[in-house]
Amino acid sequence: MNRPISPPRLLATLAILGCGSVLGVTTAVDQIPLGVPNQPKPNVLFILDDSSSMNWEFMPDDVDQNGDRIPDNTWGQYSAQCNGLAYDPKVDYKAPVGADGKSFGNITTYPNVPRDGFLASSVKDDISARFYTDYSGGESRMDWKYFPWGTVNNTTGFYKECTTTIAGAAATLTDSTTGKIIFTKVNVKDLTATQQANYANWYAYYRTRIMMMRTGS
Repeated sequence: MNRPISPPRLLATLAILGCGSVLGVTTAVDQIPLGVPNQPKPNVLFILDDSSSMNWEFMPDDVDQNGDRIPDNTWGQYSAQCNGLAYDPKVDYKAPVGADGKSFGNITTYPNVPRDGFLASSVKDDISARFYTDYSGGESRMDWKYFPWGTVNNTTGFYKECTTTIAGAAATLTDSTTGKIIFTKVNVKDLTATQQANYANWYAYYRTRIMMMRTGS
């Protein structure tokens, strides 16, 4: 004789029979936190800096030790040891590429080099009288240090070397204690043609903060 199944037993049976299909269903997990009502935007910043400092040929600001924003004719000003924008003879300065994928082209007009290689109408400067300084001392490169309150630490050996003024027509800076040469002045006119071409690319495309930003973007 068939006996009726009570409602509680019927529900339990149905639950057991349906477990397999229920567990096999893919559950969509929301990628937005519950506390965020709107979907967050990508964490990308696009910054435009039109301040005059973008035209400076030195970085950080402390390469200019007296704060007038005019280079101080120091050994460090012309050296990649102290100045993040200075010419580095160890770097191969390639011509930048535009948004269309085309190269702006290497500078081949030495000694008359465009002041701004990105402008076809740029005036040209005679760079044959320019120079850079090559470092051979023992300090770490770009070793600027700062006090907790934000001002540059002017007591380090690095700072003192970098901010030493070039005296007259001096060709080198020598350590007064050891007698070893720290900086050597290198005249662009004395470089090989290949080195002059590399310097010309640096001058036209990398020399200032805004040029470095455009070339690297």
